[in-house]
Amino acid sequence: AVYDDDNGPALYVGGRFTIAGDRSASGIARWDGAIWADVGGGVDDSIVALKVYDDGEGPALYAGGNFTRAGGVDAERIAKWDGRQWAPLGLGVSSSVATLEVFDDGSGPGLFVGGWLQRADQKPASRMAKWGCDPPPCDPCDANCDGLVDAFDIEPFLDLLFGGAVPCEACAGDANGDGEMNAFDIEPFLDCLFP
Repeated sequence: AVYDDDNGPALYVGGRFTIAGDRSASGIARWDGAIWADVGGGVDDSIVALKVYDDGEGPALYAGGNFTRAGGVDAERIAKWDGRQWAPLGLGVSSSVATLEVFDDGSGPGLFVGGWLQRADQKPASRMAKWGCDPPPCDPCDANCDGLVDAFDIEPFLDLLFGGAVPCEACAGDANGDGEMNAFDIEPFLDCLFP
């Protein structure tokens, strides 16, 4: 990807390497047309995708791949390079990133992440997620947080009711919406299952 870090445009290359030219570079390197340079300490594994995107704070270089640290900070498979330092994207994604793309889905340009992920920023995601979008409102009857209300929610609901599990969403299990998980949620939960 070509990115201008305020020192002029340069070519950024990601992959699985530790040397670029004759310089140390871990998973990512910057080529300015004459020399290779390290990019903020690089990453602890490989980078598969690079994309320049402006999230409202100015253009930055986004990297996705198989790493869990970027520039010495925790970054679960996706990170942002602003020309000076690395930053994680929320809580990252649950599995390898294969592609990054900027696309306007009608709500303005967004950074879309594709790969083998099942969760993005601890929210359910099926192989693709949009960075920075507001998550859908929590459905209190969706006790397993898979986006559906079905028989697979019964056991997690009972676990929540008897204090045996931590909710995957703040509102999960609170079927009557009173802010508490208790026996008064059973009937509304069954109404969700059998409308």
